[in-house]
Amino acid sequence: MGRDAAKEARKRGSTMSDAQSSEYVSKMSDMCLQRTSYWKDSDERGNERLDKLVQIEAEHLEIERGKEEDRDMALDLDSLNPLQRTVIERKQKAIVARWCREE
Repeated sequence: MGRDAAKEARKRGSTMSDAQSSEYVSKMSDMCLQRTSYWKDSDERGNERLDKLVQIEAEHLEIERGKEEDRDMALDLDSLNPLQRTVIERKQKAIVARWCREE
């Protein structure tokens, strides 16, 4: 094989290599797009879970507040000292006002 034949063979080989490399770049680009799409979906699902947890926590706090309000409303004011009675009376008035606004 002479020099010209060897040169021609290298050119043909590099042409195949160019086609393979462009195919490789195309596949890598597709994989990158798929990965980005997967991350976006994962983030959205994670955000949905966090929103649900926040909603559950808010409901839990509302229930706890309701229990505390019920306890404050059920207290016997005659058994309290004057300072405690004043504090509880103010709480009861605030609770009644909030209940009236909510209805």
